Amino acid sequence: MPEATKSRWRSGARFCASCTGTLCLWTLWLALVVLLACQAYVASVNELQVPPFMLRAIEAHLAESGVSVKFGAAIFDPTGRVLLRNASFRLDSFAEPAVTADAIYLRLDPVGLLERRFEAREIRATGANLYIPAMLSASGRAETVVKDLDAAFSIASRGDEFTVDYLSCRVGGMSISAHGQVNAGVAARVETRVRNVPLTQFLSRNYTALAREFSKAEEQLAGLDGATLRAVLTPSDTRGAIVSADLFARSLRLSAPVAVDAEGLRLHVRVPLLGGAPIMTSLSAWADRVAVRGRFSGEGVHARVRGILKVDTLAFSPRRLDVTAAAIRLPWGRVEAPIVGLSLRPDRTVSAQVRGLVLGLPVAAQGRADLAARTADIDFDGLLSPDAVGEASRRTGRDLARFADLRQPVSASGRLTLGPGWAFQSVRGHVDTRDLTAYRVRIDEARGDVSYSRGRLLVENATVVSGGNLAEGSYEQDFRTRGFRYLLGGRLRPMDISPWIPGAWWPVLWAPFGFEAAPPDASVDIRGRYTHHRHFSVFGYVEARNPVIKGVPFDTARTLLYVDQDAVYGYEASGTKGGGGAAGSFRMLTAPATGAWTSLDFDATANLDPTPLGSMLPGPAKAALAAFAFDKAPQLAVEGHFERQEEKGPVAHRVHARLRSAGGMRAHGVAFDRAAFTLDVDGDNISVADVDAGLAGGSLTGSGSVTGSEPDRRLRFKAALDGASLGLAAGAAAGYVKGSAQPSPALATFARDKSGVRLDLNASGEGRLGDIASIVGEGSVQIQGSKLGELSLLGGLSRVLKFAELRFTQAQASFKIQDGALDFGDVKVIGANSAIRAKGTYSIGQHALDFSATIYPFMESHSLLQVINPLSAPFSAIFRVRLTGSVEKPVWRLAYSPLNLLRPDLGRGQAAEKAPAPAPAANPPP
Repeated sequence: MPEATKSRWRSGARFCASCTGTLCLWTLWLALVVLLACQAYVASVNELQVPPFMLRAIEAHLAESGVSVKFGAAIFDPTGRVLLRNASFRLDSFAEPAVTADAIYLRLDPVGLLERRFEAREIRATGANLYIPAMLSASGRAETVVKDLDAAFSIASRGDEFTVDYLSCRVGGMSISAHGQVNAGVAARVETRVRNVPLTQFLSRNYTALAREFSKAEEQLAGLDGATLRAVLTPSDTRGAIVSADLFARSLRLSAPVAVDAEGLRLHVRVPLLGGAPIMTSLSAWADRVAVRGRFSGEGVHARVRGILKVDTLAFSPRRLDVTAAAIRLPWGRVEAPIVGLSLRPDRTVSAQVRGLVLGLPVAAQGRADLAARTADIDFDGLLSPDAVGEASRRTGRDLARFADLRQPVSASGRLTLGPGWAFQSVRGHVDTRDLTAYRVRIDEARGDVSYSRGRLLVENATVVSGGNLAEGSYEQDFRTRGFRYLLGGRLRPMDISPWIPGAWWPVLWAPFGFEAAPPDASVDIRGRYTHHRHFSVFGYVEARNPVIKGVPFDTARTLLYVDQDAVYGYEASGTKGGGGAAGSFRMLTAPATGAWTSLDFDATANLDPTPLGSMLPGPAKAALAAFAFDKAPQLAVEGHFERQEEKGPVAHRVHARLRSAGGMRAHGVAFDRAAFTLDVDGDNISVADVDAGLAGGSLTGSGSVTGSEPDRRLRFKAALDGASLGLAAGAAAGYVKGSAQPSPALATFARDKSGVRLDLNASGEGRLGDIASIVGEGSVQIQGSKLGELSLLGGLSRVLKFAELRFTQAQASFKIQDGALDFGDVKVIGANSAIRAKGTYSIGQHALDFSATIYPFMESHSLLQVINPLSAPFSAIFRVRLTGSVEKPVWRLAYSPLNLLRPDLGRGQAAEKAPAPAPAANPPP
């Protein structure tokens, strides 16, 4: 192209560019002028009518969210601000308005308005109310659930989230304030971010759920007084928002599902705003005071509940509850500093742990409950305060301290089981305590395993220490039948537990026994009924050291015993005393109604002194034994039967005893070397038979009996003494008469040093007991020995007769017993060279002698003197004597003394006296 042509194209291009620049400049100036004019108009005008296109845009955009709106007036600000007065919003699915407001302020995007787009960036509402439709209301008509709502919402540019700048309203009687952010929904974020209003979309989509939630909340919070709720909303992609709320209230009153009364209440909860899927959440509550059902109350209570919340129905399923408090007051007492933990599983089983101070002492419990079956197992462990008994007494109106008066805490641990319907099923545990009084029995220590189920109390592995008592075993009681049972072993004084045994039979049973030295070792089974005091049984083994039985001390005693309301059986009874012992059995029958004994049977053998045992036997048996004394314990076999018809009536009795003593024995003061006899007591009758005893070196045999009743009791006896020492026999007789009214000391010197003189005696008789004058009998006596001539019965004559040739070696006599005297019809005293013939009487009561005797100095002589024996007959008459006085002081005189001839009275007496017949002799005189 030529150069000229190129130059013309350049010039044209420059011209076109200049024209285009001029046009743009004037256009800009025009736009600025128009804008300035608009600004001046806006500055001069505050309110404009909303353009129709904008109203249609607002209605169209709300309709896309399923919301229709009506309002009294709409004012438009050219900057994009819209004010709606008396607005009413209605959802397409309901005929009634869902929301009404006195004024709604909208701040719109101006750029969007130029492009005919409706995008709100801020929404403010004043005097708004939220209604629940009639079809959702419990009353069947539309109701206001949210009142006096003032709120401001800022909508994010991205369109699916809005901010609650502030919100205040009233739900029921509660004031609510909130702020935070809410996610309006992620699912429609891309499609609707430029077309829908997130807040209206949120309300439209969740109105039914929100209405139900607010309705339920209003019902549940109706009991709040002066309640204030503060909430902070944190946006959630799935829940719209997570609400962290704090509730404050002066008080709370609820009647369902549980009656609750709280003061100074504060709640903190973190829950989702929306969503049907359950969520795990927690609620914490504080209260100055809480009362549940009017029976449980707490002070300074803090509770934290974790559980699953269904937001759409506000249904809450607790899973874990933790409670602490300053104190909780229960129907049975006050618990300080309690700590409670509950865990609820999906299968409706609950695990619980509880700790606290009850009356200042720690108590803990844990367990598991089945809420569906309404059963529970609770393990407990703690200390029971002594004050608990007094507290329980005040609440029950009964003096429980008489059953358990505690002075030290009781340690208890075990398990409580509740059956279906929370019915009590059983409790079992271990109890340990010190220093208490249990039903008037002082106890130093007590421990054992205790269980109660179906009206049956059982105490096992029990140990009770009380003073010197130590009892181990078990106790069982059936509260339905009032029956009880003790199984005890150890060391126990039976009388110490008398208050535990109903009725008077237990003290009566053990009254004869004394265990002051030491408690007996025992193993007993005691059964009975508390309402029937005479329905009982006792079976056991008892062994005692140093017991006292009916006033008689023993070294040891043991028995295998059975007792019931009808009888007492001593299957095996034994005892020791002073190296001896006794063993046997007994049976005592009792009246079932009164317990008074009706009969007693016993059978025993012994090798101990029976004399002290007399106090254990009634009546005549005791008197019979009192007459005996033993140097060495005899062998004794005794059996007996006692019986009575009335409690204080006469006693019929039979006793049979066999006694054998190898040592010394004294009966009524008479000393025996040995003894064997049988004794039978039948009522008032006493019989002694088969007597075989050693007396004064000889052998005594015989029998005797006492029969009849007072005042005519009869005595019968028969005795034979062979080969006895005269000196020892005299000593034995002295022992008998020591206790008589007129003691005879002469018997102690009678036949002194006559141990070589032997005595044979036979006697029998019968009469009234105690009346010696009534006794009638007979007997014979023979005395042999080289020192017979030294008898002092002849007084001074005895000394005269002690010359070498008068040596008496044998004496024989027969006698009769009558009128209280011994009548000797013929007494013969002979020797190697002499003889005495005598007769007379001896008064037993007065010890008086009345004998006449003739001495033959040479009759029996075999010496040279016998040659003059025929010549001695006149001389023998001179030695005829009269013996009077007493055994203690005998008096003799010659029958033909010249002095007597001078005394008329003596002469007449001597004349009347007949000379005794001459003694028979081997060589009679011619």
